[in-house]
Amino acid sequence: MNKNIIIEALKKIHYPGYSRDIVSFGVVEDINIDNITIIITLKLGSNNQIKDEIKNNI
Repeated sequence: MNKNIIIEALKKIHYPGYSRDIVSFGVVEDINIDNITIIITLKLGSNNQIKDEIKNNI
């Protein structure tokens, strides 16, 4: 598994209420791969509903 595969998968997740994906929207801040663990750091505002929706889609 590499970052490019993860980025391509994240491009399929739309930012709630918009047609753009979370990668092109600039929400994905960092991707860290460590053996079998993948940590995706997102840059989100304070709207918990949007946070929850994106988290559920990932």
